[in-house]
Amino acid sequence: FLKNRRPPRSTQSRSSAASDVYKRQGVLYPTASATNAPVQWQQHLDRIWGINQSQNIVVMVYLDVAQVGSKQVVWGININSDIFYKEGRNGRWAHIPGKLDFLRVMPNGRIWGINHNQDIFTRENAQSQWVHIPGKLVHLDVMPDGRVWGINAADQIFTISGPNGQWQHIPGSLKLLRVMPDGRVWGINAN
Repeated sequence: FLKNRRPPRSTQSRSSAASDVYKRQGVLYPTASATNAPVQWQQHLDRIWGINQSQNIVVMVYLDVAQVGSKQVVWGININSDIFYKEGRNGRWAHIPGKLDFLRVMPNGRIWGINHNQDIFTRENAQSQWVHIPGKLVHLDVMPDGRVWGINAADQIFTISGPNGQWQHIPGSLKLLRVMPDGRVWGINAN
């Protein structure tokens, strides 16, 4: 999935689940306490949404899924940049401390993310802590071998071999890039 534009911040609803959701134009955006039930997800327009067991519509603005060993893991970000994690299709969402606007999950379970300040963070798994990685990016993607590719606000391209590596500048400029499962990197420039 690619990052989607976020709608304007919402005001809290006084409806039946007022402490758990934000309401805007009939759609309920989950907060940390509203995402503890299994949800059947679908993508519609620029949001990923589903209905939980309480029959509330819940919306994530970003999801990424990876097969880590024998289990499927899902990471999500809601309208407020809150981070969530769950294992398997019927798992329960767990709120993960921190705020991100974009994230990617590697096949080994490592997570890379970017916050609203374009700061870069990574963590080994849901039980570990976030580690700040020097640099600024607006977009990133990860290769199966752990290499990370990214683009900064000036459309410059960078790559790093992992959380302990050093960023290398790659000639050229891109607006968006995507790493394929075979390790090829594809990009879109301004033209």
